[in-house]
Amino acid sequence: MERKNAEDVMKLASGVMKLAEEHKVFYIFSFINLDLFRIEFICSYYFYVSFLQMEAALAKILQLEKQIDQKQHLELEIEQLKGKLRAIKHLVEEDDLDLPERGVEALNREYEDEIECLENLYGALVSKERESYFELKAARKELIKGLQGVGGFLSGGTKIGIKRMGELDIKPFQVACNKRYSADEADTKAAEFCLAWQEELKQPSWHPYKIVDIDGVEREVIDEDDVKLRNLRIELGDDVYNAVTNALMEIKEYNPSGRFVVPELWNFKYGRKAAMTEIAAAILVSSEVTLLIFIPICSILVDTEANVDTFEFNFPSSSGRSKDVILVNFQSDIEKESSNSLQ
Repeated sequence: MERKNAEDVMKLASGVMKLAEEHKVFYIFSFINLDLFRIEFICSYYFYVSFLQMEAALAKILQLEKQIDQKQHLELEIEQLKGKLRAIKHLVEEDDLDLPERGVEALNREYEDEIECLENLYGALVSKERESYFELKAARKELIKGLQGVGGFLSGGTKIGIKRMGELDIKPFQVACNKRYSADEADTKAAEFCLAWQEELKQPSWHPYKIVDIDGVEREVIDEDDVKLRNLRIELGDDVYNAVTNALMEIKEYNPSGRFVVPELWNFKYGRKAAMTEIAAAILVSSEVTLLIFIPICSILVDTEANVDTFEFNFPSSSGRSKDVILVNFQSDIEKESSNSLQ
């Protein structure tokens, strides 16, 4: 075999790196000498950036929620102190407090000073509350954006993902149309109905709600006597009716003015909005899995003089010890490109 020149080596290297790119693996290429080069596989950059976005947004959300919790705690503390102060004044008025007048005045001043201090702090928190609210919404959007970057679901067996609030599920329409139309027509009809009702949901002039009293509290619920909804139930059945009314309630909650679909972080296991603690736990689990699957930190040495058909990839575990050894047959994938030049 003749000694290979730099062009031959680069052909082999480019083949290996092309495979890496196809698998979304970020790499650093470096020559050691003419016959030996190193490719260091750092991470899947796309997934890595998405997780960085999620972790940063999550940290911001947790910080803002702490501020909100602090405000609520202060509210409670102020009310408790005011209650104590009222009790003292009541006892003084009833002459039931066995304290000298100076002692009562001192106790009153102590409570009043403490209340004033807490109310000043509370006022500062209230002034920041509106700003924090918008920051919280922005951080949650960033978290959703990061999650969309990894496919809409956190990996590692979690049930945390993105639910598009107000978006109709086509499955009930398909089931209903399969019962009412031929096999050739059913899917087309289901898509047409689903699209038409999704457009109907966006119409601000349609307001199929009514106000009812529930345990002394006025609430807005679906008006079952709405003509469009009644006709829908008759035409396509209860499952489609339920899908549309659920979407209506989601739109009312998430975007009543704009009436367009809004992404939300969702716990699909329990069918509700995901709590921040659940999202934090899921990101930790998913990050560890992603480190193993998508963000390997490893390197391979490619000896162009040796007849090697496979390269070993050592994917480190979270403990730092080698988790798995994966054999990748690069030669078979790139031999078409490089075999002539390596003869």
